[in-house]
Amino acid sequence: MKTLVKTILTSVLILAGIVVSGAALAQYQGGHARFGFYFGVPLFGPAYYPYYAPPNYYPPYYPPDIQHTAGWMKENELMMSDVPWAVAWYGRHQCVWLTLNAQDDFFAINDYLKPVQALYLTPETMDGKFVSDLVRSGEHSWGSFITLGVLQNQIPQGFPLRNSPTGFLPERLFLTDRERWKTAQ
Repeated sequence: MKTLVKTILTSVLILAGIVVSGAALAQYQGGHARFGFYFGVPLFGPAYYPYYAPPNYYPPYYPPDIQHTAGWMKENELMMSDVPWAVAWYGRHQCVWLTLNAQDDFFAINDYLKPVQALYLTPETMDGKFVSDLVRSGEHSWGSFITLGVLQNQIPQGFPLRNSPTGFLPERLFLTDRERWKTAQ
């Protein structure tokens, strides 16, 4: 309700400013007094319509799902994602960008900087081009990791994140070191 009142008030003030400036401009330059009306109506028109929350643009990500998933994590645990800005913003949780590969680069962060407790992949990665992103991407790439993990249900040997809740595949992938969703209930 407050947002609707703000919208109406803002529209009225903008319209009044345009009408007054249009009338002043019309008197000064000898133009038409209808200037303010023609430019004010499009700004004032939306105030008559009820306010709706802005839509969620899914894919590549859905903010409520990110908030829910990040809620399973403890405060100082690190996540890795293909959309780390969304995890940091909507999930309010520290997150690093998906590394170039699932082997050397991942383990460089996991072993030497900070352990990665969760991997969250969105349609940004999961819905990639099959041949160029998944088949020809290399042995230790995220494409081959997804192919093994999703199609063959095998997480590569030695990868520390092995647990995944139901309901994420095939659009998203959430892997973690333990079954966090059971303890969060």
